[in-house]
Amino acid sequence: VSGGVLSSCTNSGATGLSKPRAITLNSTGTIAFITNENNNTVTQCSVSGGVLSSCTNSGATGLSRPSGIALNSIGAIGLVTNWTSKSVALCSVNGGVLSNCANSSAIALTSPTGITLNLDGTTAFITNFESATVTKCSISGNTLSNCADSGATNLAGPQAIALNSTGTFAFITNAFSNLVTRCSVNGDILSNCIDSGATVLSGPRGISLNSAGTFAFISNYNNGTITQCKVNGGTLSNCARTGTR
Repeated sequence: VSGGVLSSCTNSGATGLSKPRAITLNSTGTIAFITNENNNTVTQCSVSGGVLSSCTNSGATGLSRPSGIALNSIGAIGLVTNWTSKSVALCSVNGGVLSNCANSSAIALTSPTGITLNLDGTTAFITNFESATVTKCSISGNTLSNCADSGATNLAGPQAIALNSTGTFAFITNAFSNLVTRCSVNGDILSNCIDSGATVLSGPRGISLNSAGTFAFISNYNNGTITQCKVNGGTLSNCARTGTR
């Protein structure tokens, strides 16, 4: 990655995958966790530069078509959305191992897909594909509670969700409208949701921002490409394809 451009793209070397859906890194960037829809597992891989190696089953259990995955800021807890069971599994994280996985008790979910946490790890935001909503839940220990509609609007087949570096805006990909919705974040409420301005999208699914929060990278399911956009507050602009092999 250089100035928002993805180049020299090659196979990362990850193995043991079965219809991989989402990926996240631990806080030190040394381990990647990848959800697999087809076999209800999470693969963990060692990260060295741009190479993923020593990939094995992380040990996560109780999954049902896992979609999104997020770790809290200290990397001690992993949360995995389950599309089929309409639930979120909460697992303890020890290195590359996910253990003690149990239903987090999250409610108000319909085909949950993406998940992200606010900056202090007290609130989870979960996208619901079928109902075109975002559920917000309080995080306390191993439980998600007080789950309710976050107030997000202007969604159509929401997939992934990411917050900017200051936690003041949420960006949500929409598979049906080929848009990225941006919402203001006020505590656990998402409001003032409008089109972020992102273009050059085709079935957008995943979204991630660089550490400085200056670029957004959006994966396109329909044509297997990555779109990069400049981030200016809640606006995504100057979007173009990047990472062509």
